[in-house]
Amino acid sequence: MTQPQNTDAILGGQASLSTNSAILGGIDGLKARFKRVNLEHKQSILSEAIRYGEKGLDFLWQSLEDEDLRIRSHSYFLLKSAKIDAPELEMGIPLRIGDLLYGVYQSAVVYRGNYRYSINCLIDENGMYREEYPCYYFGKTANGKASEYISDAPEDNRLYSDDACNYPSFVGYFVDRDVAEEAAKVAFIDKFKQLECDIDDIVWNTVRNTNILSWWEALAPLDAMLLGRFEGRAWEDISYTLKALREKQRFDLLPGLWNEMGISPLAFVHEYVIDRNCYLRLSNHVRT
Repeated sequence: MTQPQNTDAILGGQASLSTNSAILGGIDGLKARFKRVNLEHKQSILSEAIRYGEKGLDFLWQSLEDEDLRIRSHSYFLLKSAKIDAPELEMGIPLRIGDLLYGVYQSAVVYRGNYRYSINCLIDENGMYREEYPCYYFGKTANGKASEYISDAPEDNRLYSDDACNYPSFVGYFVDRDVAEEAAKVAFIDKFKQLECDIDDIVWNTVRNTNILSWWEALAPLDAMLLGRFEGRAWEDISYTLKALREKQRFDLLPGLWNEMGISPLAFVHEYVIDRNCYLRLSNHVRT
């Protein structure tokens, strides 16, 4: 079939066809759509581009220079999945000055003996992480090229000081805030599940005046046994509530209780602002 030329008349109307219109197919059509859609659709387009051979791979390489770190990350892992052997990929995801990177941490919970855990409720989320968790490392690729990078490898995020147990423990780095928040929720619940001894003591300096019975009544029906255990003394009521949540496997209620009491959660997200051009090495595609 003879293809229409740009000088041909268009039957049935006066409008001319634009090279940016949706009728473009192949990799050119993907590139045209890529410029007009939101992040989620851009990621879908990149995933589709890999099916177009060398032209699709070229598009992914170009997207490694995108201004949005989430696009760079997605393109990087697509290239890795295609088994591309290139020194640039060995270095990691390109990071630019001003990029936002999200670290997820589990809060410090210290064993105090006598089957008690003391939960530090006043965790300073500012000022400690760059000193305690040095973000930037220097390394070389297999071909000897030097690079500066951030890594989520356990050996790069482990504290060796005597009081390491008093500091939050690293979970992972994420380039998407929403994904990081979901990971923090999972880490919050996992931390609570790890408290195998009775929770008899919660240490804080300032806690909101919380009516724990009212909180329970607002969220879930109270069974007779649970209702009978409340005595109107905040410490005992809160301690029993935490035990009951664990016994009943109602971990979904934990974040709400922590927020109601006005204390820091068992896991949280810390935002880093990248201050130099470097690379991000992630061990798992999920962490994006």
